[in-house]
Amino acid sequence: MVRSMIAARAAGVIVLLEGAGIGALAVWEIVAVITGDTAALDSAIALIVLTLAGAA
Repeated sequence: MVRSMIAARAAGVIVLLEGAGIGALAVWEIVAVITGDTAALDSAIALIVLTLAGAA
């Protein structure tokens, strides 16, 4: 019982870190679009949308 609780908490921490990483990546992409550091705006927006969809 205790072992399963530890595993569940560890899994929760891993999922939380993954979500934070994906969120940071989305923010980085948004900053790149705002500063004009993208080659194609439509492709950059699509990448942001797909990243946020993957985080959901």
